[in-house]
Amino acid sequence: MGKFDSICHRKGTESKEVLKHFAQLDKKVAKLAKSLKDSNTTIIVMADHGLVNTKENNKMLD
Repeated sequence: MGKFDSICHRKGTESKEVLKHFAQLDKKVAKLAKSLKDSNTTIIVMADHGLVNTKENNKMLD
């Protein structure tokens, strides 16, 4: 899932690439949830930070 973060930084949070990757992640999580449906398992999704678009000259790292 780390790829999602790098795509957001490179392409912007609302780019086609990000939306496509997010849709793929959503399908994977849905498949996982479905496979665990009868296992009495709780899925917890966490993030270490949020994302916002920045101007090119405000980027600290390439």
